[in-house]
Amino acid sequence: MVYLISTMRKGVSSCELARQFGIHQETAWFIKRKVQRALNCFTRAKLKENVEADETFNGGFEPGKPGRSKGNKQLVQVCIEVEYPTHGKRRGKIKNADARVLKDASSNSIKEALDQMVHEKAVITTDGWRGYQKATDGKWHNIEYSEDGANFRELHWYIFTLKNWIRGIHHKISRAHLQAHLDDFNYRFNRRNHSNQCPSSVLSRMALLPKCPYSQLVAL
Repeated sequence: MVYLISTMRKGVSSCELARQFGIHQETAWFIKRKVQRALNCFTRAKLKENVEADETFNGGFEPGKPGRSKGNKQLVQVCIEVEYPTHGKRRGKIKNADARVLKDASSNSIKEALDQMVHEKAVITTDGWRGYQKATDGKWHNIEYSEDGANFRELHWYIFTLKNWIRGIHHKISRAHLQAHLDDFNYRFNRRNHSNQCPSSVLSRMALLPKCPYSQLVAL
């Protein structure tokens, strides 16, 4: 258990965990999901000050589904809190990040996700997509055109890192369990400079949680 939590940078897949400890993959998956359940119980501070937001997809290319057409892929709203240098905007430093699975690409769904992740007094910077006009209603919204990604380097680097983590560690994640994995990734990402303090706090939280049978976790 401590090994699973202490692989702080990247985590470990249930298949690799099963191989290393000589247990069934279902058992390893059950242990991993219990850890993720504990991670999800930690209070998450909302992103504040300067926040960049965009959507991305979990899933491979689908013919005939360009742009924001979802198809069988899962749409994810991602946000990062950026600390910009004193003189000039580029390049900044990512402080914290968060992500939420979206039901669809509507302004209402995006607004719900932003309200969960971003502090009401933060400045949200997005590209020129008009869907964010309604989604950021009541918040300080700054529009900056992407310029082929040049104006959102930190945000695109975070998305690239998240997708590489999914492909490299887990290969594929179903929609039912995607949010748990996003919470797992961001818990590790946001504590990347304090990883030595995490295993004991996660184990303590796991001990305090009520029992959760395998059948219940599979059904989530």
